[in-house]
Amino acid sequence: MLNGTGAHEVIIEAPQHTWQMADGPPEGIEHVLLAYQRRLTDLYRDARLRYVVIFRNYGAQAGASLRHPHSQLIAVPITPKRIKDKLSVARSYYRRKERCIFCDIISQERALGDRIVLDT
Repeated sequence: MLNGTGAHEVIIEAPQHTWQMADGPPEGIEHVLLAYQRRLTDLYRDARLRYVVIFRNYGAQAGASLRHPHSQLIAVPITPKRIKDKLSVARSYYRRKERCIFCDIISQERALGDRIVLDT
């Protein structure tokens, strides 16, 4: 059994109810990303926490409960099994090929071009 150590935070992205990150000005997006970075940096300093995830629900059907555009951050003292498994596969791939699996996936996606929305 685990204790209640962890965090669950709401990050308000903008004071306007209609603001959307995808349509926002670059400086608005930058503010949100900097807030993520600050929160991640702070939480990873806590040695008790092993895994932090940031997510967004958009619309009531997806579970959004606040009218302001927002993200949520959850930090827990364990690494979920699914994440451990993905990291294990990535390590194994690196040992076999001496290359990063995520870098190879990005290269493959760029070469195919089917799912690229914007490449900067």
